Amino acid sequence: MLTPYEIAKTPPSCNRPVPFWSWNDKLEAEECVRQIELMHEQGIGGFFMHARGGLLTEYLSKEWFEVTNACIQAAERLGMNAWAYDEDGWPSGFGGGLVNGKGLTYQQKYLRIQEVKDAKEVAEFEHRIAVYDKNGQLLANADSLPSDGGLVAYFKVNPYYVDTLDGKVIAEFLHSTHEKYYEVLPQPERKASSRTNRRFRGMARRGHSFWRPNTAKHTAMNCCRVSPSSSTKSETTIARRVIASGCWSLVSSRRISCTRFRTGAMHTAGS
Repeated sequence: MLTPYEIAKTPPSCNRPVPFWSWNDKLEAEECVRQIELMHEQGIGGFFMHARGGLLTEYLSKEWFEVTNACIQAAERLGMNAWAYDEDGWPSGFGGGLVNGKGLTYQQKYLRIQEVKDAKEVAEFEHRIAVYDKNGQLLANADSLPSDGGLVAYFKVNPYYVDTLDGKVIAEFLHSTHEKYYEVLPQPERKASSRTNRRFRGMARRGHSFWRPNTAKHTAMNCCRVSPSSSTKSETTIARRVIASGCWSLVSSRRISCTRFRTGAMHTAGS
């Protein structure tokens, strides 16, 4: 049996550095394998294949997976561990634009509360939710605003990210990304786990292999951010009422938690 000192002198792959390897150019299998061999020569134990800004190969395309498979095979040959990262950039969840590109329902939304003077001003807010007087009393409509004005609750849209509190949205992300890897990768690789000798370790998360819709249920982080234009007690009260009523899905967290999967754990934990 090796002593701790002997293990430290020649550690196994799982105890060696594993860098996030930025894929930010036109991907060519030969060049990627060459870089893997250089990493191996320097004592690197594995790598995360991570799409970043500058990528010229279409994300999740046929060419993408051809290079991914070539890198997995190189890791197998060299005794290294290969990891995928489940997003084009970060944080995870938008599937390289495929998910948020499906429209408003899938896009990230922020709750806002704004003081208004009259019904005409309320009409200027596109995504109105409710109208209140300044004491936090829900009004039937904007025409019921008192002479001193009131507050309007509305939401703004971030079209570049997704609503991570909507199970339908997360299911679409998992379908567009994790299911795609599962379908395209060779059978031995998609069954990789820490108890096998296979070198593809799955997605960058706490654990190994893939989140599968038929083996786990997706759940969203139970949190939200309320950002009123001006901080007043009545606005905060209204925000809480809007949240409690469940009238809209509010988003602030970049993390997506699932029973077996933490998407983008390496980058988004604690954000």
